[in-house]
This record gives sequence, C-alpha cells and structure tokens, in this order.
Amino acid sequence: MENKVIHRRRVRSAIADKGLEISQRIAERLVDPIQIKEIVERPDNVSVMGATPWGDTSLSHGYPATVLFFSQWDRYEPDQKWDYKGHAHIVEMQRALESNGIGSISLFGGLTGVAFACQAASREGERYGNFLKVIHSKIAQETKRFIEGDNTRRKSEVGLSPKVYDVISGLSGIGRYALNHPHHDELNDVLEQTLHHLVEVSHDIEVDHHTVPGWYIPQQYQFMEREKELFPKGNFNCGLAHGIPGPLVLLSLASLRGYRVDGQLEAIQRMSDWLVKRAYQDRYGVLWSDRIRFEEEVSRKPSQKYFSREAWCYGAPGVARSLYLAGMALGDEELKKLAIQAVKSSFMRPEELSKLESATFCHGKSGILQILLRMAKDTGEEIFVKHAELMAKEIIDMFQGESPFGYQDLEGGRGLNKAGLLEGVSGIGLSLMSLSEKQDADWDAAFLIS
Repeated sequence: MENKVIHRRRVRSAIADKGLEISQRIAERLVDPIQIKEIVERPDNVSVMGATPWGDTSLSHGYPATVLFFSQWDRYEPDQKWDYKGHAHIVEMQRALESNGIGSISLFGGLTGVAFACQAASREGERYGNFLKVIHSKIAQETKRFIEGDNTRRKSEVGLSPKVYDVISGLSGIGRYALNHPHHDELNDVLEQTLHHLVEVSHDIEVDHHTVPGWYIPQQYQFMEREKELFPKGNFNCGLAHGIPGPLVLLSLASLRGYRVDGQLEAIQRMSDWLVKRAYQDRYGVLWSDRIRFEEEVSRKPSQKYFSREAWCYGAPGVARSLYLAGMALGDEELKKLAIQAVKSSFMRPEELSKLESATFCHGKSGILQILLRMAKDTGEEIFVKHAELMAKEIIDMFQGESPFGYQDLEGGRGLNKAGLLEGVSGIGLSLMSLSEKQDADWDAAFLIS
C-alpha cells in the first residue's frame, strides 16, 4: 500500500504515553487466562443475545484476541516476558481446539483468527511454525470447499448471505489474512480463489425482474428476526463489518500489492460507484444508511434511512475508509477526496447521532481512533491527528479502575466485561498502543482498514 505522506504533526507525547500506560494496565489485568474466562463467563455477565461473550478460539471474544494483544506488547517491550504471558493463552486456546475442534474458518470466529493471532505471536515466524503449518493447510482446504459450496448454491438460489463475503465471517476476512503471506503457496491459492469469487459477487443479478448488484441479501439470509421484518424483500448491506465495503477493501489492497485477477479493477469500480451513489447528506455532511432496502434499490428513490451509528462496523467512518483505499487502487483522487470529507463529516456529528457509547472497537470509540490514525498517516492532514487526540482522551477518561478489565462494553445500558478484539478490552488496548510512533499497527489488518 502506498505511503507517500508522513505526519506533519505527531500525536502529542503526553497523550501517547498515557495511552500506553492505560494499555499496559489492561494487559496486566488479562495475564491469567483462566481468570479472565471465569470473569467473562459469570452468570451475571450475559449479553442481550442470551449468552456470555466468550469463545476460547474466537478472535472476536476469546484467547486469539488476548494473544494478539500480548504479541503487540512483546514487540514493544521484547525483554519484559510478554511472549511468555501470551504463550499461556495460546496453550489454553490449543487445549480448546483439541477438545472441541472449531466450527468455521472465519477470521473473527474461526481458524483464520487463531492463525492471525499465532502468526503475530511468532516473532516473525520463529515460533509456532508446525502449528501454523497445520492451520494454514486446513484454511486452504476449507476455503476451497467453502467457495465450491457457494458456487453450487448460487446455481439454484438468488442472492447470498453476508457470511459468504464479509469481514467477520466470510471471505474478506479470510482473504485479508492470506494477503499477509505472499510467499506461502497454499495461502496464495486461498487469496486467488477469494479474489475470483468476490469479483463474481460484484456482477449484477436478476431478482424479481429487476437488475441488482450481486451482493443482494434475501430475507432468509438476514441476521436477525427484526431485520427480516424490516426488509421482507431483502437488502444491501453498506457496513464495513458485514457489507460490501469489506470485499471492496480486500480487492483494493490486493491490487495495491500487485495481486490481480481478471475483472478485479472493474469490480472495485462497480462497488465504489455503488457506494458513492448510495451516499446522502445531512446537515453535517456525507453518510450512509446501514442497509438499502430492495425496493429503494430498484426504484433508485431512497425513502427511509436505516441508520444506527457512526462507527467502524456501520456508518461513514468505515465506509469512507473503504472508499479511500479503493481510490488509491484506482488512482481516483476525487474518490479519495469524498472519503476524506466523509470521515471529517463523521466527527462533526454530535454524540447523540454518532452513538459511540463504549470505548470498544466494533461500535465504539477505539475503532474511530484507529481509522483517524490511518487517515492521518495516509493523508498527512493535521485535522485527523487533532481528532485522534480528542478521541484518545475520551477513551482514556473512560477507564474504570474498579472494573475487572478496566473497561466494559455497553449493551442496553448494562456494562459487560469482555476481553476480545471486537467488543472487548483487547481491541481498546491495541488502539491505545497505536498512538505511539514506536508501534507497528499491522494488527488492524483484521479490521480491513489497512
């Protein structure tokens, strides 16, 4: 990825140092792998979905996240035995794999997330080589099977589930990990197959005598019952976590690194054009609905905005970051300008509209902080540094010394203890570390913002 511009002004050292201090305090509270699991699995720590927010082998909610967090501290302080602390978590993760297996190859809930964490902890490939070799072969086998299964399904069904292509569960997350391994033959095959499939998904399809984008999600593949009621004829997801921005980023980053398959640039153009045309304006600037109704797509007359928040998962920050990377891949300066303006618009919106209640990454302040830091690095615009500092201060001020991990995720007004990357303290701690110029933030590749 091109990186022509450097900061005109770095994050102030006082804020960066305080961020590192808070991050270390979080890490110290996560040292005991058995204890953190016990805390998260307490009977009173149940999410609105009716389950405790823990999974032994989940990058989203379990040991892979804490391993990733400790690996970053090991890079920062290689003589402070952070690698030993992370290894204790890897041992528990391996025990869970041996006892229970794993249900998917996804990045945030499956085997690719395990690989992502272990690779980060490997000290540039010096450790866990045999373990990773086995995992990589399994990812390659299962990705091929996954794509073949979806090709078969698409012959008899119209549309697809976001879990086929998205960042959290689908090919965008898996492909992003494969992109990090240019010298690994099996993972190169994974990347090539993934790029081909995402290009196919980008082509128009026919639904009820209407021509619509191939990433159409019919009712049966929507995530929640409420969503099925709101969108009985299906929808088109605009969020970076579950929507078309995820494939757009992977195709763009792959292109920037010299990986291209037939139709890739055209697919990037189609996806970015669609997102640009689906943007709308409020009094603060550019933003996107979380989802576009089927009826609105075919009529080209949006009538009802479906909007939840301004975050990484949904909203202008995540969508804009995807468009900025697409602009880099296409050499489209106007697209990059639109993306920059959309990010700026997002931090102009008041708290009651942005709804960033938690400090966490997925739908909270840490995800915005990381996007701002990436935009500052790529554009050199001081306004992104300024707002990164403001966001960092808000996160730092939210630290709760009395809570088990230092922060809680808010669900329906309740604070829950979570240790993972998406909604837990590992994601917060990693983002606070990124304030330091000494940090290499390649861990945020998991979120497809780099």
